[in-house]
Amino acid sequence: MPSLPCQISQLVTVQHVGDETLIYDGTRHKAFCLNKISSLVWTLADGRRTPAQIADAATSELKQPVSEEIVRFALSELKRDRLLLDESAMIDLHAISRRQMVIKLGKSAAMLLPLVTAIFAPKAAKAYATYDGCLLPDTPIQLADGSLLPASLIGPGQWLRGVDPASGQVHPARVASCRQFDAPQLLTFTTSSGEVVKSSPSHLFIGGPGDLLGTRASDFEAGDGIMVFDRRHHRAIPSTVTSIHTSSVPQRVVIFEVDTIEHCFLSGGVVSHNKEE
Repeated sequence: MPSLPCQISQLVTVQHVGDETLIYDGTRHKAFCLNKISSLVWTLADGRRTPAQIADAATSELKQPVSEEIVRFALSELKRDRLLLDESAMIDLHAISRRQMVIKLGKSAAMLLPLVTAIFAPKAAKAYATYDGCLLPDTPIQLADGSLLPASLIGPGQWLRGVDPASGQVHPARVASCRQFDAPQLLTFTTSSGEVVKSSPSHLFIGGPGDLLGTRASDFEAGDGIMVFDRRHHRAIPSTVTSIHTSSVPQRVVIFEVDTIEHCFLSGGVVSHNKEE
């Protein structure tokens, strides 16, 4: 008797971002983005439900009709990308195409169609070991005039608000280089003064006035010191790391270098050391 649809679970990391779900398969080092309906079907495919029962449960969850045909289409995409166990034999791979589904259901139903997208596969972690200064593209970076700009929009020649970690004083710092790549893991830092910043494990933060070369994000622990920007007094001051959260879902990160002697700047209100060795 064919097995019921069942999601993979071994070495899988799941992260929800709005209506989408990111799934990282650690056995294959591949990541996938599932839209709302695909994510729901994947979650409901627990090895105990038939496609018809998944459709009923999805209809109840979304409070709008979800046909068994749509569920089977979602299961076929999930099986194609090996997000279901091999034993899930009840699914036919793409018995009907996406275009045929749109024609059959009408354009109004297009938003409900399942979508599974492979995003990227990380290389071995050692490939990133030489990079320092890796931040999420939406990390707010302070420009020299005090305004903020996402890291993804920072380019060579722009002037940032640099920092002397020894004195805490700020001064202009010019961006010398900038590029992006894919990091296999992210750390989220929260400080006692309220800052939240995400980086790759290799990113360098300034732990205190005496930490002139920076400390890798992966070496910090809750309770350690970290330098942040005090807007009231317009200078960098010591703070404390209150929590560190690790996510193993690979994401695009930004790396750039400033050409002041300290190689420090402000990222999400936290002092970063951003020199590439």
